[in-house]
Amino acid sequence: TCGAPMITPPPLPEGYLTTNFTLVELACKCGCGTLPGPGFLTKLQQLRDDFGKPMQITSGARCAAHNMKVASTGPNGPHVVVVWRSSSGQGAVDVLIHGPNAFELVAVAMNLRQWWGFGLKQHGPLHNRFIHIDNIWNSVSVPRPRIWTYEGDV
Repeated sequence: TCGAPMITPPPLPEGYLTTNFTLVELACKCGCGTLPGPGFLTKLQQLRDDFGKPMQITSGARCAAHNMKVASTGPNGPHVVVVWRSSSGQGAVDVLIHGPNAFELVAVAMNLRQWWGFGLKQHGPLHNRFIHIDNIWNSVSVPRPRIWTYEGDV
């Protein structure tokens, strides 16, 4: 050791998983308690810090059963928290965002070079527009890097 005092960050406010993200917004919406792993939380907070603006998360971690109900990606979709993915800091979020801020968020995430999946829904009512961002590694079943759009009413 160098003799310098160790600096301990202040504790997070109750209900927060990081400086800017809460347990409520990142936990599986079915109520099972599934949460993203600590490595993913660190990367997500870095993205928020670099973006410099609020990021309203509409979907964070999901259990396999909930993902089967709300997505077409099955029990292993990018939002699903599984041990091997969680231990390597992988995961996904959907961010409620539109217009120039949406473009800027994607640009910041791409510049960090640790986010590989971008799903864009930027049509329809403003309260339904979002960007899916994930850092799932490339595989045969989940090719990355990848950008896609969501179908819907225009």
